Amino acid sequence: MHIRLNRGSYQPNYFFLILIMIFLILIMIIILVKIKMKKILVKIKTKTYFNSICLKKKTPTEEIYSFSYT
Repeated sequence: MHIRLNRGSYQPNYFFLILIMIFLILIMIIILVKIKMKKILVKIKTKTYFNSICLKKKTPTEEIYSFSYT
């Protein structure tokens, strides 16, 4: 890579670097949001599962299973 001291050659490089950085940050945020959404969905599923267990009489195996979820 050749580094010139001309200002004209410097600016576009930084511009592209900034664009790439912003793009990477956006991807990171999207991934984090998706992971959080999955965790929330799992929480909702476990809550409904708990409610269904509470409604019917607990058996020892189900108690262990629900305990491992908390």
